Amino acid sequence: KGASFHHVALKADDFDKTLAFYQELGFQVFKTWGEGDSRAAMLDIGSGEYFEIFAGGSGAPFFSTDTAAALKAAEIYADALVLAKNVDGVYSADPNKDKNAVRYSRLSYQEVIERNLQATDLTAITLCKEQKIPVVVCALKEEGAILRAIKGDDVGTVID
Repeated sequence: KGASFHHVALKADDFDKTLAFYQELGFQVFKTWGEGDSRAAMLDIGSGEYFEIFAGGSGAPFFSTDTAAALKAAEIYADALVLAKNVDGVYSADPNKDKNAVRYSRLSYQEVIERNLQATDLTAITLCKEQKIPVVVCALKEEGAILRAIKGDDVGTVID
């Protein structure tokens, strides 16, 4: 069983689909953009009734969208970072290229770094490690996966 999260910084490649999904579930969703919005997000989330979805990149060269998501997660003191990907977790190799690839259910930050696993980029995983932000990697296209990750259900791969 996974950990239970009160609020999450959620990064998804298909923001509009994800936003519509949560609105259909009855969640009040706040869009925040830009550097100054992190403070507003912390106020919204501080009540414990909301979670924040961030989509997009940092706009800075050399920084991936995963790093931008990790940075936002750190800025708002998120309980976890959910990375919704085109695979359902972290694998020993690319499962689209290697039929023998093994999916991990749980890894330490250090294991991801030492094994050079392609869960996310090194900058994002290092930032999450330093800030003690668990990362949940799950499938964007798997129905209900993101919500189950937020609820703390066993889904995808947990990196902590």
